Amino acid sequence: YEYDNEENGAGGIVIYFSSAVEYRLPHCQDGRAPFPESLPVEADKHWVIERRGSRIVIYCNGKLVLNITLSTDTCSHPNYADTWETYWRRRVSSIEFDSALIPLL
Repeated sequence: YEYDNEENGAGGIVIYFSSAVEYRLPHCQDGRAPFPESLPVEADKHWVIERRGSRIVIYCNGKLVLNITLSTDTCSHPNYADTWETYWRRRVSSIEFDSALIPLL
């Protein structure tokens, strides 16, 4: 997650590492979404996540797997339609990495 200097949420991405690797954009999407491009098959993965304003670009092992610009169209979930822009336009001053061990069934 990303935060501004007052510790308000300012964007971020959640990546779910389960049988199908999926992502979610907080305050934009309600649920998980599959990456639009297939991930490389190698077991070890090197992730590069870039944020340029309202644009999120993600590479996995050098392959572009997500390139999305947040907008009223991409953040159309009713819970966030009126607030996504405020959340995502805040200036980022810190980033939090969080992980959880989720047993695979």
